[in-house]
Amino acid sequence: MMFKPDSALEIQPGVFKTKIEGLYFLAYNFVGDERGFFAEVGHTHKIEAVTGQPFKIAQINHSRSLLNVVRGMHAEGWNKLVTVINGFAFSALADVRPGSSTFGVVEIFELGPDNPEALNYLGYIYAEENRNLDEAEQLVKKALDIDPDNGAYLDSLGWVYYKKGVFTLRTLKDAIEIKKYAEHSNRVVLIGGGVLGLEAGNSLRKTGHSIFVVEFFPRLLPRQMDQEGADILKTQMEKMGFAFFLGAKTREIAGDDK
Repeated sequence: MMFKPDSALEIQPGVFKTKIEGLYFLAYNFVGDERGFFAEVGHTHKIEAVTGQPFKIAQINHSRSLLNVVRGMHAEGWNKLVTVINGFAFSALADVRPGSSTFGVVEIFELGPDNPEALNYLGYIYAEENRNLDEAEQLVKKALDIDPDNGAYLDSLGWVYYKKGVFTLRTLKDAIEIKKYAEHSNRVVLIGGGVLGLEAGNSLRKTGHSIFVVEFFPRLLPRQMDQEGADILKTQMEKMGFAFFLGAKTREIAGDDK
């Protein structure tokens, strides 16, 4: 079974224990902005705090492998820190130490920036900490590109959208969450000029919000009204303070996380 970082296994922030004694999984600590990112791949003091042993760098290797290349890692008597900076690596590690309490145990990993578990985990943590939300969205979407039917990744994407102030309106719970979030905003963009969206927009307008409506069709309520009726409705709602963008298609949701 593939190893998956889980909060139950996290013994320090970003450090996870495995089934093998002395083997740990380290999640990258990313700090990013519009210029790029910085990643803490390893930290001597953190590793020593977890293992209870001094961590001394004896050798640094950098290798490049083509797809489906198999490499072996020798079982020398010193600590090793393995990271993948591009692509991914399928790694199977076996405990071959005769005196070890986990002798014979095998742990399997998929390492690298393209590991969907790692992508989802980092995206979720960013959202939980309410930072780097645009990057969090891209990370979770990349995880979903790899595993599109994963319910946990879909939940993470929903959490990112919630943090960014992007909502769907289908249930009473959705309406309550939108109202709560809107208390800290002054502008609302509605994607779609249907009945439900316009009614929600009118309620938010009454609380002092500026309402902008983006509608794919060239008129409002295309299934309920003809052109003349839609024009009358649009004129009246513009007098109420609504702004409309008709015949417009939403390509992406971006901005300053508000």
